[in-house]
Amino acid sequence: MRYLLLTLFILSTHATAEVYKTINPDGSTSYSDVPTDEQEPVKLPELTPAPAVKYPKKSIYKKKDENKIALPYKSFTISSPENNAIIRDNNGNVTIQVNITPELQTSFKHSISFYLDGKIYKSGLSGNQIKLTNLDRGSHTISAKLLDSSKKTLKATQTITIHVKRQSKLHPKASAGWPENIPLSITFPPQNAL
Repeated sequence: MRYLLLTLFILSTHATAEVYKTINPDGSTSYSDVPTDEQEPVKLPELTPAPAVKYPKKSIYKKKDENKIALPYKSFTISSPENNAIIRDNNGNVTIQVNITPELQTSFKHSISFYLDGKIYKSGLSGNQIKLTNLDRGSHTISAKLLDSSKKTLKATQTITIHVKRQSKLHPKASAGWPENIPLSITFPPQNAL
């Protein structure tokens, strides 16, 4: 083994270097690039270059990932706001948050689409929340869908209703907030409805 390593070392040196062989008193052989009286020059064989190895363009690791399958989603719900929530925001801004179990599998190019009043509000999202802006006052329905890479629906949330309350231009005195002398009581459904 020692001789093999030494030979490989010698072969890896510069092609024009001289190599000298010495037989030691104990009978072992030594090689050196420094000549002495007891050494004789060694003619090294020509090195044959090996062609470069061509590797496939796809990585081995990607092939392992391709063999994985997406986990089925156990739950997909709108966690905020609650159904029939009253949103008081004069700019009409509402943040919608969904809970996903297991978490969104973006490695399989899964995405979320949010729907407002039955129409797509935003699609292709990888986060679990979105901010709806400048909603008109009144009631709105909200839902979301989990989509795979081909835009096929994997799971959908329930549809919830929210009620947006914005300050009216008809009540300019209340622009700083709700009037202080008017009691505010809201119940859903109204108590005398039945």
